Amino acid sequence: MQLSIMRCLFFKSTSDQLLLCVFSGLLWVVTNCNKMELSITNTAESKTIKENNPLLISSPSPPLNVEKVDVVTQNESSITLQWNKVDDISTYRLEIGEDEHINVNGISGEPVVFVVSGLTAGRRYSFTLFTVLNGLYSSGYSFTAVT
Repeated sequence: MQLSIMRCLFFKSTSDQLLLCVFSGLLWVVTNCNKMELSITNTAESKTIKENNPLLISSPSPPLNVEKVDVVTQNESSITLQWNKVDDISTYRLEIGEDEHINVNGISGEPVVFVVSGLTAGRRYSFTLFTVLNGLYSSGYSFTAVT
């Protein structure tokens, strides 16, 4: 099909032949776009997209989750959390229950240490920690801790 399109471009043609050439080219593009293969492979922490068509634009993958969060200290009104950075990313979002969230910016180096304060004594808190990169969030690492 590409050869016939090239022939149309190199030879003088009437308007009907030119229209047929353009239509053939569009038909070729649509036919090949319908043959695209998109396979998604799920792994434990990320998704990999394979594509067989260079015209397909893939969206960026979300960042990975932190591997674990340690409760370093806790008292009646605060809990100190610690985790290792993911791929040297320094932006995180900590959700406390379903109503509150805190943006956490880790300084350079590892690990990230963050104190959640203003908590109520003797209460179990549910947390979800998200890694944030270029506006994309990881799926989240969930854990609980008690004051």
